[in-house]
Amino acid sequence: MNDCVNGDIRDVLPELVSGTLPAGDLARVQDHIRACADCAAEVELLRTARAAMRLAPTMNTTRIAAGVQASTAQRLAARRIPARVARMASVSLIVVLGAIGLWATRDTSSDTPREASPVAVQPSAGGAGISTAAPGVAGAVEEPRPAQGPAQLALGGDMSQLDDDELLALMDELSGLEAIPGEEPASITIEPVMPVQDEL
Repeated sequence: MNDCVNGDIRDVLPELVSGTLPAGDLARVQDHIRACADCAAEVELLRTARAAMRLAPTMNTTRIAAGVQASTAQRLAARRIPARVARMASVSLIVVLGAIGLWATRDTSSDTPREASPVAVQPSAGGAGISTAAPGVAGAVEEPRPAQGPAQLALGGDMSQLDDDELLALMDELSGLEAIPGEEPASITIEPVMPVQDEL
């Protein structure tokens, strides 16, 4: 099939087939189609294509858009669920590891008595001084005695091992705490301590 060299006529053939060609051009285009086999074949092809387009179903753009939105929403929801599960799993892992860490570092030394180093008391010119002596020093070594004062609150220990007296002391200490601390903390005076020199 050879193309017609008359481009002006070929450009208006779709308008002829659709029925939108102006009346002034209609007679001239029809005369050309009778004389040109190429243009007549193109008009038949355009009429066949137009008839086929009428048989095609119309596109329901609203239904297509709704389907696209529903598909997008499903994909986003499918992505959110694993992200949520991953966040919950990581938080749970942190809590479990923290609990294991606390359990491993709890104070279990309260079951066994602690050994204190012996303290030797030596008189000095200004009064009594206290110095630490070696375990083998004879005579001047005094064994440590348990504190006679009331039990005091100790932080950081394992409270599950406390006996009744210690729990009562703890409750007394807690009830004595102020809810709001004072404006100015009490000042603490620290005096330098001079080492005790042994008399020769």
